[in-house]
Amino acid sequence: MIFFSWIVGLIIEVGIAGMTWEQSIQTRMLGMFCNFLTGGLNGKWLNKVRGRFGADKHWVRGFGADVTAFVTFQAIIYAINLAVAGANLAQTAKAVGSAALFCGIAGKPYGWFTDLFRYLFITIATIARKRDSH
Repeated sequence: MIFFSWIVGLIIEVGIAGMTWEQSIQTRMLGMFCNFLTGGLNGKWLNKVRGRFGADKHWVRGFGADVTAFVTFQAIIYAINLAVAGANLAQTAKAVGSAALFCGIAGKPYGWFTDLFRYLFITIATIARKRDSH
């Protein structure tokens, strides 16, 4: 999530919201810390929202669930991070709005990205356990 959010965040904050590189990097650094603290809760919240929306039944429901979960959890933390980094109200609104839209659009590619790493880490852990048990 951290690697993905760095790339997306820099594009949104510098390219769309008009923040400086310094402000964006400060936001990314603070975001890493916040994501570390809230990642598990965010994942549980996302799963709950996706379940209530029936996100697996249609892509529109999935999009709605991803945006709703972002706006009701992650966007609040993101807006605070932006303000701490020195973003003004217009920059914050552009960045949070763009991120909400992007979360819906990037939900599936991000899912593939995280599934790949889950697979790799589970495979590596399984190989290590088999090696250690012999």
